Amino acid sequence: MASKFIRGLSILATLFFITAWACPSSVASDKNLKKHYTSRTQADGVLYHIFSPSKYIDKAANGDFEFDITHFSASDSITLNFSWYAKQPTAFKYIEWTTQSHSIKTTCNRLFVDKVKKEWNSRYSSKIHFDEFSRLLNSTDGVEISFGESDSIQKIQLKGKTWENHKKIIADIFHLIQLNR
Repeated sequence: MASKFIRGLSILATLFFITAWACPSSVASDKNLKKHYTSRTQADGVLYHIFSPSKYIDKAANGDFEFDITHFSASDSITLNFSWYAKQPTAFKYIEWTTQSHSIKTTCNRLFVDKVKKEWNSRYSSKIHFDEFSRLLNSTDGVEISFGESDSIQKIQLKGKTWENHKKIIADIFHLIQLNR
């Protein structure tokens, strides 16, 4: 009797691990999605804040890029806040997200400039239409981000596994937002 029970548990455990291996997105990312954003109910809707997925380091660009997203459900846009960490403070007038099939260019406003250890953090904010950014997240290729002024442009590439994982997390949160409208 006990051996049948143990054999049954062994089969169940094997099935669980096969399912977890074959369907990693349904087991891993859904369980951990909440740690990537926060939401608060407001009088007119829900305010969502998607945490910065990571600091993107690009040695060729001589700086590091980091962003976070805020969305209010009663609005059709997102607020994209970003930081550029470099040896010198940097002024920007626009940010552009480009894939092979889609491009979004918008003006940006300086929030602050601050020195952190030996780096300058130039922090900016921009508004992007929710659906436009969703389309960008559905692109299968990497993203080139350009920002700057007419005479000084910074570019950074978001690609590879790290970007693919972050893009999927953000897309899942966007889908969650759409489902809760």
